[in-house]
Amino acid sequence: MPRKPRQARFRLGDINELKQIGQDREGDAELADVQRWVKIAKQTTTLAAHKKNWDDVLGYFEEHGVEDDDLHLWRSYRSLITQRKMGVYNDVLALTDIIAVDYYREFFDSPSLEGMLRRYAQNALPLTFLGHSEDYYYTYTHAHEHPIALVSIPRKGTTSIWNWLALPHEIGHNIFDNVIGYERELGRKIRTALSNERFKIPGPRLPYGLKRTALMEIIWNSWLDETMADIYGTLFAGPAFVMARQEDSCDIAADIGGAHITLWDVKGMDMMKHPVCHFRVCICTEVLRRIGFAGDAAEIDLRWEALHPKITEYVWFDPSTGYKELFRISRDELTRAMNLLLDVVLDRKMRVLNNESLLDLVRYTPEEHAMVLQIEWELTRKNPRFPKGARPRMVLAASRFAFERDPELADLIQENAVKGIKKLKKNIKPK
Repeated sequence: MPRKPRQARFRLGDINELKQIGQDREGDAELADVQRWVKIAKQTTTLAAHKKNWDDVLGYFEEHGVEDDDLHLWRSYRSLITQRKMGVYNDVLALTDIIAVDYYREFFDSPSLEGMLRRYAQNALPLTFLGHSEDYYYTYTHAHEHPIALVSIPRKGTTSIWNWLALPHEIGHNIFDNVIGYERELGRKIRTALSNERFKIPGPRLPYGLKRTALMEIIWNSWLDETMADIYGTLFAGPAFVMARQEDSCDIAADIGGAHITLWDVKGMDMMKHPVCHFRVCICTEVLRRIGFAGDAAEIDLRWEALHPKITEYVWFDPSTGYKELFRISRDELTRAMNLLLDVVLDRKMRVLNNESLLDLVRYTPEEHAMVLQIEWELTRKNPRFPKGARPRMVLAASRFAFERDPELADLIQENAVKGIKKLKKNIKPK
C-alpha cells in the first residue's frame, strides 16, 4: 500500500509586515528607476542646458519619494527624457522650449524681484514635452522646491504655431505657483474687496445652507488659478493671446452645451476651475483695455458678441443631482465682481512681489505690439526679415495675427515662424 505524502508545513507571516516590506521595496525600485533615467538625462545632448539640474531632480525624489502626485510627476519626467533621447520630436520641443523660457525669464529676470521667495530653484527653467493628453496643455506645479518647471503640450497642435499661445497661460501657472505666498496674499485681498459688496444672485435656496453673501467669493476662489494664468497670458502676448482663447472657448462651449453654462458639483464641493467660457474671454479683453489696447479689445468683443449675441446671464448646474439648476448670475453683476478683482490683481502692490504691483513687473507694451505687427507681415513673405532686438515670443504673437489675416497661407506662416523663433533665440539674455 503506497505511503501518504507528508503534508507540507509552512509559516504565515504578518500581512501588515509583508505589505510594508513590499512597499519599501517598490519605493526602492522607483528610486532606482529615477537614478537610471537621471543618468540618461545627463548624457542627452538636447538636455545639456539642464545638466546641472538633474542631480537636484534625483535629490527631490530621494527626499519626497515616488508616490501619489510625485509618481505622476516622475512619469512625466521619464516621458520627457525618453522623447529627448529618441529625438523624434526635437524639432518641435526645441521651439516650445525657447518660447516657454522667453516668457518665464521675462518675469523672473526682473531686477525688482531680486531676493523674492520662490518655491522653485533659483535657476529653474521650463522644459516642454509631449504629454499623454492629445487635447490640452498642462503645467506640473508642486508644493516643494523643484529645479525644472514642466509643461506638457498636446501632439495635435505641433504644426500650428499660432496655437502655441497656450504657453504663456501655462507659464502663468508656473509663476503663480512659484512665488511663495502669492496665492494666499492675493486671495485674502480679493476676498476683502468682494466682501464689501453685495451681489444680486437670484434662484432657489442654495444647497447645504450656502450663504449667498459669500457665493461670489467662493466662485472667484475656485476660478483664481486659471484666471491668473489667463491674466499672465494677456499681459505676455496681448491681443493675440485673447484671439486664441476665443477659439478655445468655442470648443469648450460646444463640449459643455453652451457658452453661458458652468458646473458645480455641490456634493463634492468641486466647481469647474476655469471661468464660464463666455466670460473667460471677457476677462481677457478687460485686461487689454486696462493696459492700453481698448481698440483691439473692442474688435475682439465684437466678434465674440456676433457668436453669442444674447448672453446676459450665466447659469450654474449641479451634475451630481441630474444637472439641476443652482442659480444664475447676470453678466453685469459678474463683471462688477471681475473689475474689483482686477483692481487688486493688476494694481495692488504685493508684499510677496517685493511690494510691486503686477503691472509694475510685466505688461504687453505698444512698442512690443508695433514689433509684433511688423513681424506679422514678414511671416507672409517668402524671405522674411525679423526686426533687430525682437524676441521669440513676439513671433508667436505675430503668427496668430498672420493666420487670422491670411489663413490660406498657414504653411508659409508656420515655416517662417519656425525660422524666426530659431533666429531670435539669441535675443533671450543669458541668465
